[in-house]
Amino acid sequence: MNSNKTNLNTKWILKLLGVNFAIFGILLFGIETISLMGRYLIKKPFAGYLLNIGYQKYLASLKNPCNRFVSHPILGHTHEINDKCKVKDGEIIGPYILYNYGRDNKDTIITLGGSTTDGFFNDINNGITWSTELSKLLYKNSSKYSVLNGGVGSYGSSEELFKLLIDIPRIKREKNIKYVISLNGINELPGDYYYFSFKLPLWNYLHIKLADSKKYLDQSPPVTFQFLPSTNTLIQYISRNKINDNLIKKSGEKWLHNFDLPFGNLIDTNPFEEVANQWEYNVKNMNAITTSNGAKYFVFLQPTMGLLPNQIPKDINSNDFKIYGNRSELYYKNINNLYKELRLKCSKLDFCIDISSKVTPKGDLYNDPRHHNEKGNKKIAKIIYMKIKNDIQSSTKKNH
Repeated sequence: MNSNKTNLNTKWILKLLGVNFAIFGILLFGIETISLMGRYLIKKPFAGYLLNIGYQKYLASLKNPCNRFVSHPILGHTHEINDKCKVKDGEIIGPYILYNYGRDNKDTIITLGGSTTDGFFNDINNGITWSTELSKLLYKNSSKYSVLNGGVGSYGSSEELFKLLIDIPRIKREKNIKYVISLNGINELPGDYYYFSFKLPLWNYLHIKLADSKKYLDQSPPVTFQFLPSTNTLIQYISRNKINDNLIKKSGEKWLHNFDLPFGNLIDTNPFEEVANQWEYNVKNMNAITTSNGAKYFVFLQPTMGLLPNQIPKDINSNDFKIYGNRSELYYKNINNLYKELRLKCSKLDFCIDISSKVTPKGDLYNDPRHHNEKGNKKIAKIIYMKIKNDIQSSTKKNH
Protein backbone atom coordinates (compact mmCIF):
# COMPACT_ATOMS: atom_id res chain seq x y z
CA MET A 1 0.00 0.00 0.00
CA ASN A 2 2.80 2.37 1.01
CA SER A 3 4.77 1.33 -2.07
CA ASN A 4 1.89 2.26 -4.38
CA LYS A 5 1.47 5.56 -2.57
CA THR A 6 5.19 6.30 -2.95
CA ASN A 7 5.03 5.50 -6.66
CA LEU A 8 2.04 7.82 -7.07
CA ASN A 9 3.85 10.62 -5.22
CA THR A 10 6.95 10.14 -7.38
CA LYS A 11 4.90 10.24 -10.58
CA TRP A 12 3.06 13.35 -9.35
CA ILE A 13 6.36 15.13 -8.55
CA LEU A 14 7.86 14.18 -11.92
CA LYS A 15 4.70 15.36 -13.68
CA LEU A 16 4.77 18.63 -11.75
CA LEU A 17 8.44 19.16 -12.61
CA GLY A 18 7.71 18.37 -16.25
CA VAL A 19 4.86 20.88 -16.36
CA ASN A 20 7.00 23.54 -14.68
CA PHE A 21 9.88 22.96 -17.08
CA ALA A 22 7.45 23.15 -20.01
CA ILE A 23 5.97 26.42 -18.70
CA PHE A 24 9.48 27.80 -18.14
CA GLY A 25 10.49 26.82 -21.68
CA ILE A 26 7.37 28.45 -23.12
CA LEU A 27 8.10 31.63 -21.16
CA LEU A 28 11.68 31.76 -22.46
CA PHE A 29 10.45 31.05 -25.98
CA GLY A 30 7.88 33.85 -25.64
CA ILE A 31 10.38 36.37 -24.20
CA GLU A 32 12.89 35.60 -26.95
CA THR A 33 10.19 35.92 -29.62
CA ILE A 34 9.02 39.27 -28.21
CA SER A 35 12.64 40.48 -28.01
CA LEU A 36 13.21 39.44 -31.61
CA MET A 37 10.10 41.33 -32.73
CA GLY A 38 11.18 44.33 -30.67
CA ARG A 39 14.58 44.43 -32.37
CA TYR A 40 12.82 44.26 -35.73
CA LEU A 41 10.46 47.12 -34.84
CA ILE A 42 13.30 49.42 -33.72
CA LYS A 43 15.23 48.41 -36.86
CA LYS A 44 18.10 46.67 -35.10
CA PRO A 45 20.10 44.03 -37.04
CA PHE A 46 19.25 40.34 -36.52
CA ALA A 47 21.14 39.03 -33.45
CA GLY A 48 20.05 35.39 -33.67
CA TYR A 49 17.11 33.40 -32.33
CA LEU A 50 17.09 30.99 -29.36
CA LEU A 51 20.74 30.01 -29.87
CA ASN A 52 23.44 31.96 -31.67
CA ILE A 53 26.64 30.05 -32.43
CA GLY A 54 29.39 32.01 -34.07
CA TYR A 55 32.67 33.79 -33.74
CA GLN A 56 33.08 37.14 -32.06
CA LYS A 57 33.17 40.09 -34.38
CA TYR A 58 35.35 41.70 -35.69
CA LEU A 59 37.21 39.31 -38.08
CA ALA A 60 35.19 36.26 -37.27
CA SER A 61 37.22 33.25 -38.37
CA LEU A 62 40.55 32.13 -36.94
CA LYS A 63 40.87 29.71 -39.82
CA ASN A 64 42.55 32.53 -41.71
CA PRO A 65 46.10 32.70 -40.28
CA CYS A 66 46.29 36.43 -41.10
CA ASN A 67 43.54 37.22 -38.59
CA ARG A 68 45.35 36.02 -35.47
CA PHE A 69 46.57 38.41 -32.78
CA VAL A 70 48.99 37.85 -29.92
CA SER A 71 49.70 39.95 -26.85
CA HIS A 72 52.50 42.51 -26.92
CA PRO A 73 53.97 43.88 -23.65
CA ILE A 74 54.16 47.47 -24.94
CA LEU A 75 51.62 47.74 -27.76
CA GLY A 76 48.96 45.59 -26.10
CA HIS A 77 48.49 43.36 -29.14
CA THR A 78 50.00 42.76 -32.56
CA HIS A 79 49.61 40.36 -35.46
CA GLU A 80 50.85 36.82 -35.08
CA ILE A 81 53.59 36.45 -37.68
CA ASN A 82 53.42 33.07 -39.41
CA ASP A 83 54.42 31.58 -42.75
CA LYS A 84 50.86 30.61 -43.66
CA CYS A 85 49.62 34.20 -43.90
CA LYS A 86 49.80 35.53 -47.47
CA VAL A 87 48.94 39.19 -48.02
CA LYS A 88 47.75 41.15 -51.05
CA ASP A 89 50.42 42.63 -53.34
CA GLY A 90 53.17 42.43 -50.76
CA GLU A 91 55.32 40.48 -48.34
CA ILE A 92 55.19 40.30 -44.55
CA ILE A 93 58.35 41.79 -43.06
CA GLY A 94 58.04 41.35 -39.30
CA PRO A 95 54.98 43.36 -38.16
CA TYR A 96 54.89 45.29 -41.47
CA ILE A 97 53.87 44.66 -45.05
CA LEU A 98 56.31 45.69 -47.76
CA TYR A 99 54.34 46.19 -50.97
CA ASN A 100 55.63 44.87 -54.28
CA TYR A 101 55.31 48.23 -56.03
CA GLY A 102 58.68 49.93 -55.67
CA ARG A 103 59.75 47.51 -52.95
CA ASP A 104 63.46 47.76 -53.83
CA ASN A 105 63.61 51.54 -53.45
CA LYS A 106 65.65 52.63 -50.43
CA ASP A 107 63.51 55.73 -49.83
CA THR A 108 60.50 54.57 -47.85
CA ILE A 109 57.08 55.73 -46.69
CA ILE A 110 55.74 54.21 -43.46
CA THR A 111 51.95 54.10 -43.10
CA LEU A 112 50.28 53.80 -39.70
CA GLY A 113 46.71 53.45 -38.48
CA GLY A 114 44.08 50.99 -37.27
CA SER A 115 41.99 48.43 -39.13
CA THR A 116 41.38 50.82 -42.03
CA THR A 117 45.11 50.75 -42.71
CA ASP A 118 45.81 47.13 -41.69
CA GLY A 119 46.97 45.07 -44.67
CA PHE A 120 46.92 41.67 -42.95
CA PHE A 121 43.16 41.37 -43.20
CA ASN A 122 43.11 39.80 -46.65
CA ASP A 123 39.55 38.47 -46.32
CA ILE A 124 38.18 42.02 -46.17
CA ASN A 125 38.03 44.19 -49.31
CA ASN A 126 40.25 41.63 -51.10
CA GLY A 127 43.11 42.83 -48.89
CA ILE A 128 43.08 46.24 -50.57
CA THR A 129 43.71 49.13 -48.22
CA TRP A 130 44.56 52.76 -48.88
CA SER A 131 48.22 51.83 -48.27
CA THR A 132 48.10 49.21 -51.02
CA GLU A 133 46.66 51.74 -53.43
CA LEU A 134 49.10 54.47 -52.37
CA SER A 135 52.01 52.19 -53.26
CA LYS A 136 50.46 51.65 -56.71
CA LEU A 137 49.92 55.37 -57.28
CA LEU A 138 53.51 56.18 -56.34
CA TYR A 139 54.79 53.47 -58.66
CA LYS A 140 52.59 54.52 -61.59
CA ASN A 141 53.72 58.12 -61.21
CA SER A 142 57.40 57.15 -61.14
CA SER A 143 57.92 58.16 -57.52
CA LYS A 144 60.86 56.18 -56.20
CA TYR A 145 59.45 55.05 -52.87
CA SER A 146 58.71 51.74 -51.21
CA VAL A 147 55.75 51.56 -48.82
CA LEU A 148 55.85 49.78 -45.44
CA ASN A 149 52.37 49.34 -43.98
CA GLY A 150 52.42 49.19 -40.17
CA GLY A 151 48.67 49.52 -39.57
CA VAL A 152 47.14 47.17 -36.99
CA GLY A 153 43.46 46.68 -36.20
CA SER A 154 42.28 48.60 -33.10
CA TYR A 155 45.42 50.76 -32.91
CA GLY A 156 44.94 54.41 -32.01
CA SER A 157 47.46 57.22 -31.87
CA SER A 158 48.96 55.91 -28.60
CA GLU A 159 49.89 52.57 -30.17
CA GLU A 160 51.18 54.36 -33.28
CA LEU A 161 53.48 56.50 -31.14
CA PHE A 162 54.91 53.45 -29.37
CA LYS A 163 55.29 51.58 -32.66
CA LEU A 164 57.23 54.46 -34.16
CA LEU A 165 59.56 54.61 -31.16
CA ILE A 166 60.21 50.87 -31.31
CA ASP A 167 60.58 50.42 -35.06
CA ILE A 168 62.29 53.50 -36.53
CA PRO A 169 65.80 52.32 -35.49
CA ARG A 170 65.16 48.88 -36.97
CA ILE A 171 63.75 50.17 -40.26
CA LYS A 172 66.58 52.70 -40.67
CA ARG A 173 69.07 49.81 -40.92
CA GLU A 174 67.56 48.80 -44.25
CA LYS A 175 65.60 51.78 -45.57
CA ASN A 176 65.78 55.58 -45.76
CA ILE A 177 62.60 56.76 -44.03
CA LYS A 178 61.32 59.83 -45.87
CA TYR A 179 57.68 60.03 -44.78
CA VAL A 180 55.47 58.69 -42.01
CA ILE A 181 51.78 58.91 -42.88
CA SER A 182 49.08 58.15 -40.33
CA LEU A 183 45.35 57.80 -40.93
CA ASN A 184 43.54 57.85 -37.60
CA GLY A 185 40.79 59.37 -35.49
CA ILE A 186 37.96 56.91 -34.97
CA ASN A 187 39.89 54.65 -32.57
CA GLU A 188 40.33 57.55 -30.15
CA LEU A 189 36.67 57.10 -29.16
CA PRO A 190 36.35 56.87 -25.36
CA GLY A 191 35.25 53.41 -24.20
CA ASP A 192 34.57 51.42 -21.05
CA TYR A 193 38.18 51.79 -19.94
CA TYR A 194 38.36 55.54 -20.35
CA TYR A 195 38.79 55.82 -16.57
CA PHE A 196 42.06 53.90 -16.79
CA SER A 197 43.33 55.69 -19.88
CA PHE A 198 42.67 58.97 -18.08
CA LYS A 199 44.75 57.80 -15.13
CA LEU A 200 47.33 55.99 -17.27
CA PRO A 201 47.80 57.63 -20.70
CA LEU A 202 49.13 55.37 -23.48
CA TRP A 203 47.67 52.26 -21.79
CA ASN A 204 44.84 50.33 -23.42
CA TYR A 205 42.46 47.72 -22.00
CA LEU A 206 44.84 44.88 -22.93
CA HIS A 207 47.55 46.38 -20.74
CA ILE A 208 44.97 46.48 -17.94
CA LYS A 209 44.24 42.77 -18.43
CA LEU A 210 47.92 41.86 -18.55
CA ALA A 211 48.70 43.79 -15.39
CA ASP A 212 45.61 42.50 -13.58
CA SER A 213 46.18 38.83 -14.45
CA LYS A 214 49.98 39.05 -14.23
CA LYS A 215 50.32 36.91 -17.34
CA TYR A 216 50.18 37.35 -21.10
CA LEU A 217 46.84 36.63 -22.71
CA ASP A 218 45.92 35.00 -25.98
CA GLN A 219 43.81 37.69 -27.67
CA SER A 220 42.43 35.41 -30.37
CA PRO A 221 38.61 35.70 -30.51
CA PRO A 222 37.02 32.44 -29.23
CA VAL A 223 33.88 30.72 -30.51
CA THR A 224 30.87 31.99 -28.58
CA PHE A 225 27.67 30.19 -27.63
CA GLN A 226 24.91 32.59 -26.66
CA PHE A 227 21.55 31.25 -25.50
CA LEU A 228 18.57 33.54 -26.19
CA PRO A 229 20.71 36.15 -28.03
CA SER A 230 17.92 38.63 -28.68
CA THR A 231 16.85 38.64 -25.02
CA ASN A 232 20.46 38.98 -23.88
CA THR A 233 21.15 41.95 -26.16
CA LEU A 234 17.95 43.61 -24.93
CA ILE A 235 19.03 43.19 -21.29
CA GLN A 236 22.50 44.51 -22.13
CA TYR A 237 20.99 47.53 -23.86
CA ILE A 238 18.79 48.35 -20.84
CA SER A 239 21.58 47.86 -18.27
CA ARG A 240 24.51 49.07 -20.40
CA ASN A 241 25.61 51.92 -18.16
CA LYS A 242 25.39 49.77 -15.05
CA ILE A 243 27.48 47.03 -16.69
CA ASN A 244 30.13 49.52 -17.76
CA ASP A 245 30.30 50.95 -14.24
CA ASN A 246 30.82 47.46 -12.84
CA LEU A 247 33.62 46.77 -15.33
CA ILE A 248 35.39 49.92 -14.22
CA LYS A 249 34.99 49.10 -10.53
CA LYS A 250 36.03 45.45 -10.76
CA SER A 251 38.93 45.54 -13.25
CA GLY A 252 42.23 46.75 -11.93
CA GLU A 253 41.16 48.84 -8.95
CA LYS A 254 43.22 46.67 -6.61
CA TRP A 255 46.48 47.69 -8.30
CA LEU A 256 45.67 50.98 -10.06
CA HIS A 257 46.46 53.06 -6.96
CA ASN A 258 50.08 51.88 -7.18
CA PHE A 259 50.46 53.68 -10.53
CA ASP A 260 48.21 56.66 -9.98
CA LEU A 261 49.22 60.21 -9.17
CA PRO A 262 47.63 62.00 -6.19
CA PHE A 263 45.89 64.61 -8.31
CA GLY A 264 43.36 64.73 -11.12
CA ASN A 265 39.92 63.14 -11.25
CA LEU A 266 37.00 62.65 -13.61
CA ILE A 267 34.66 65.15 -12.01
CA ASP A 268 33.28 67.58 -14.61
CA THR A 269 35.73 66.23 -17.20
CA ASN A 270 34.71 66.08 -20.86
CA PRO A 271 36.00 62.66 -22.03
CA PHE A 272 36.00 63.72 -25.69
CA GLU A 273 38.15 66.73 -24.93
CA GLU A 274 40.51 64.61 -22.84
CA VAL A 275 41.06 61.96 -25.53
CA ALA A 276 41.54 64.74 -28.10
CA ASN A 277 44.23 66.22 -25.84
CA GLN A 278 45.89 62.80 -25.71
CA TRP A 279 45.64 62.47 -29.51
CA GLU A 280 47.25 65.91 -29.91
CA TYR A 281 50.06 64.92 -27.53
CA ASN A 282 50.63 61.69 -29.48
CA VAL A 283 50.70 63.18 -32.99
CA LYS A 284 52.93 66.07 -31.90
CA ASN A 285 55.41 63.58 -30.53
CA MET A 286 55.20 61.44 -33.66
CA ASN A 287 55.93 64.56 -35.70
CA ALA A 288 58.92 65.38 -33.47
CA ILE A 289 60.30 61.82 -33.65
CA THR A 290 59.86 61.66 -37.42
CA THR A 291 61.44 65.09 -37.98
CA SER A 292 64.40 64.28 -35.73
CA ASN A 293 65.07 61.27 -37.95
CA GLY A 294 65.21 63.35 -41.12
CA ALA A 295 61.72 62.46 -42.35
CA LYS A 296 58.37 64.23 -42.67
CA TYR A 297 55.18 63.37 -40.79
CA PHE A 298 51.56 63.73 -41.95
CA VAL A 299 48.47 62.72 -40.01
CA PHE A 300 45.15 62.48 -41.86
CA LEU A 301 41.93 62.68 -39.86
CA GLN A 302 40.05 59.73 -41.27
CA PRO A 303 36.50 59.78 -42.68
CA THR A 304 33.89 57.55 -41.05
CA MET A 305 30.16 57.09 -41.44
CA GLY A 306 27.83 59.21 -39.34
CA LEU A 307 29.90 62.40 -39.18
CA LEU A 308 27.98 65.58 -39.80
CA PRO A 309 27.39 67.09 -42.26
CA ASN A 310 28.67 64.91 -45.12
CA GLN A 311 28.91 61.32 -43.88
CA ILE A 312 25.17 60.61 -43.61
CA PRO A 313 23.80 58.43 -46.47
CA LYS A 314 20.68 59.86 -48.08
CA ASP A 315 19.77 57.32 -50.78
CA ILE A 316 17.49 54.83 -48.97
CA ASN A 317 18.06 52.27 -51.74
CA SER A 318 21.84 52.32 -51.43
CA ASN A 319 24.02 49.78 -49.67
CA ASP A 320 25.56 52.54 -47.58
CA PHE A 321 22.13 53.48 -46.21
CA LYS A 322 21.52 49.87 -45.11
CA ILE A 323 24.89 49.80 -43.37
CA TYR A 324 24.16 53.07 -41.57
CA GLY A 325 21.39 51.37 -39.56
CA ASN A 326 23.82 48.91 -38.02
CA ARG A 327 24.93 51.44 -35.40
CA SER A 328 22.94 53.23 -32.71
CA GLU A 329 22.16 56.94 -32.58
CA LEU A 330 24.25 57.11 -29.40
CA TYR A 331 27.29 55.84 -31.30
CA TYR A 332 26.89 58.49 -34.02
CA LYS A 333 26.38 61.17 -31.38
CA ASN A 334 29.61 60.11 -29.66
CA ILE A 335 31.76 60.11 -32.80
CA ASN A 336 30.50 63.60 -33.66
CA ASN A 337 31.43 64.76 -30.17
CA LEU A 338 34.87 63.19 -30.64
CA TYR A 339 35.49 64.66 -34.09
CA LYS A 340 34.37 68.09 -32.96
CA GLU A 341 37.40 68.10 -30.66
CA LEU A 342 39.77 66.34 -33.09
CA ARG A 343 38.93 68.68 -35.96
CA LEU A 344 39.66 71.69 -33.78
CA LYS A 345 43.05 70.24 -32.78
CA CYS A 346 43.87 69.24 -36.34
CA SER A 347 43.15 72.72 -37.73
CA LYS A 348 45.96 74.13 -35.58
CA LEU A 349 48.62 71.62 -36.70
CA ASP A 350 50.47 72.23 -39.98
CA PHE A 351 51.15 68.50 -40.39
CA CYS A 352 47.49 67.46 -39.93
CA ILE A 353 45.09 67.21 -42.87
CA ASP A 354 41.38 66.78 -42.17
CA ILE A 355 39.78 64.49 -44.76
CA SER A 356 36.92 63.39 -42.48
CA SER A 357 34.37 64.98 -44.83
CA LYS A 358 35.73 63.16 -47.90
CA VAL A 359 34.73 59.82 -49.51
CA THR A 360 31.09 60.16 -48.48
CA PRO A 361 28.44 57.36 -48.45
CA LYS A 362 26.82 58.09 -51.79
CA GLY A 363 26.00 54.53 -52.81
CA ASP A 364 28.42 51.73 -52.12
CA LEU A 365 31.67 52.97 -50.57
CA TYR A 366 31.44 51.53 -47.06
CA ASN A 367 31.99 47.99 -45.80
CA ASP A 368 30.49 48.79 -42.38
CA PRO A 369 29.87 52.05 -40.47
CA ARG A 370 33.53 52.30 -39.41
CA HIS A 371 35.32 51.11 -42.54
CA HIS A 372 35.26 51.87 -46.26
CA ASN A 373 35.19 49.05 -48.77
CA GLU A 374 37.65 48.46 -51.61
CA LYS A 375 36.23 51.30 -53.72
CA GLY A 376 36.26 53.66 -50.78
CA ASN A 377 39.86 52.79 -49.90
CA LYS A 378 40.96 53.59 -53.44
CA LYS A 379 39.39 57.03 -53.16
CA ILE A 380 41.07 57.63 -49.79
CA ALA A 381 44.43 56.63 -51.27
CA LYS A 382 44.00 59.04 -54.18
CA ILE A 383 43.14 61.93 -51.83
CA ILE A 384 46.17 61.21 -49.64
CA TYR A 385 48.41 60.93 -52.69
CA MET A 386 47.21 64.26 -54.10
CA LYS A 387 47.80 65.93 -50.71
CA ILE A 388 51.42 64.77 -50.51
CA LYS A 389 52.20 64.77 -54.23
CA ASN A 390 53.68 68.28 -54.40
CA ASP A 391 55.80 67.68 -51.31
CA ILE A 392 57.15 64.44 -52.75
CA GLN A 393 57.93 66.03 -56.10
CA SER A 394 59.74 69.00 -54.55
CA SER A 395 61.67 66.66 -52.28
CA THR A 396 62.70 64.53 -55.27
CA LYS A 397 63.97 67.62 -57.16
CA LYS A 398 66.07 68.69 -54.17
CA ASN A 399 67.70 65.27 -53.97
CA HIS A 400 68.61 65.36 -57.65
